[in-house]
Amino acid sequence: LLTQEKSERTIFMKYWDIKEQLTKFKQLINEHLSQSIVIFHKNIERRLFSNLAFSKLFNQQFEANFHPGHTSITIDNHPNSIGLSLENIKVETKTIREVGGRDSLTVFNSESILFKEFIKQVAKNELLNEKPVVLSASYNFKDKKKFFEVTICRLKWDQEDAIAVILNDVSSKEKIHQLKLANEHKDKTIATVSHELRTPLGGIIGILEACENKVSPEVGEYLDLCHSNAHLLMGLVNSLLDMQQIKQGKLL
Repeated sequence: LLTQEKSERTIFMKYWDIKEQLTKFKQLINEHLSQSIVIFHKNIERRLFSNLAFSKLFNQQFEANFHPGHTSITIDNHPNSIGLSLENIKVETKTIREVGGRDSLTVFNSESILFKEFIKQVAKNELLNEKPVVLSASYNFKDKKKFFEVTICRLKWDQEDAIAVILNDVSSKEKIHQLKLANEHKDKTIATVSHELRTPLGGIIGILEACENKVSPEVGEYLDLCHSNAHLLMGLVNSLLDMQQIKQGKLL
């Protein structure tokens, strides 16, 4: 009996330590994790956990349960909610891949799908296996657009099989990427236009020089004015082309 009691006490202490560690872990990801995280029961029947970053991102008080018979998250909106909702985030299906993998998982015919439809497939165990999946998603609301990198994985949570959804708001990175693309497009446009301008300008300058000695002095003054302005414009075009070559590292 003494041995059995000692064994039971050891098991209890181990269980208590694990529970304490889980409590601290919950507090850590709830208060200090910058990414938004929500954890559902494996059948998406109820929400098991969501952190403060998640509530702040959606500006909502979540009581995320799925009604029996249809897949729709019940959300108690905050009075000042801006209207962002998890179920209406749009998933870019071509970006779905296993974490660490390069090839996308071709499981949907359409290029995009609402998150509520996507999570149905996860709940049915048709998509998510042992490895977590990562995907890109976005949300449009009025004149605002948010971009997310979403990671979804299966895990044990309080001894229950669960699905974790981690949303990393990458809107600022996406804006920087778009600005870089716009800048590259601008540089290509300037280079193309400059090349197109230089050819006819060269022809105009050549005609003006050929006509210098064949016109009256009065007309010659106008030709000189045209000639000087044409050279000024040619200098500007050449400067633009030189600037593009310097940016590309072709002119030092």
